[in-house]
Amino acid sequence: MSHLYVLALTSHSYPSLVVDGRRIEFIKVENVFAAIERRAAPPAVSEAELRSQHDVVNTIFEQTDDLLPVRFGAWIDKAELSKVVTRQQESIRDALQLVRGRAQMTIRFLAPSGLQAEDRHSRRDPETGTEYLRTRRDAQHRMPDEASALKAAVRDLVVSERVSPGTERPAGLNRARLGQVASMYHLISRDAVAAYGAATLPFRNATVTISGPWPPFAFAPDPWL
Repeated sequence: MSHLYVLALTSHSYPSLVVDGRRIEFIKVENVFAAIERRAAPPAVSEAELRSQHDVVNTIFEQTDDLLPVRFGAWIDKAELSKVVTRQQESIRDALQLVRGRAQMTIRFLAPSGLQAEDRHSRRDPETGTEYLRTRRDAQHRMPDEASALKAAVRDLVVSERVSPGTERPAGLNRARLGQVASMYHLISRDAVAAYGAATLPFRNATVTISGPWPPFAFAPDPWL
């Protein structure tokens, strides 16, 4: 069978590009296009590979109007990819519409250094899907004090918001960071990045980090479900 390594989905075709020696093509899959890499085998799971993939997705993002990154990529047969896209076409279409012309800003809330050791001992990863969903829901109600003021400062710029508890680590790039309390993701117009940066500047400190613009990882549905 002919397998593809899928990095993202988008609504338009674009010329192929080469990033870090990796050739990325856009192929039509049902009513969308997949940004894919043709490989003899799936990539090894490593920090270097995750960083390389992040660079590739960022480059694709800079050249597209709408992009749904496939978190961690997907090694899949083309026929199966068509089935997945057909099955999830409604959620994919809605997500593409949501992210069109927009970018993700990421806010990390970190525990003060004196609390990190206690936090590491008390936190454990969810063991079931139900527990994971409950943890995400509870995170909405235990955000740090700075979160409310920050949200108010950018309310007019934010199109959509996602929140993750501190147990969820970013994809490979900050796994070593300790004491993370929660993450908040804001979807904003690409034209609003400078205004968002100015509005959030007063909130940036040792325990609140703000980065972006990024591809909208947090706003992409999981098409494999």
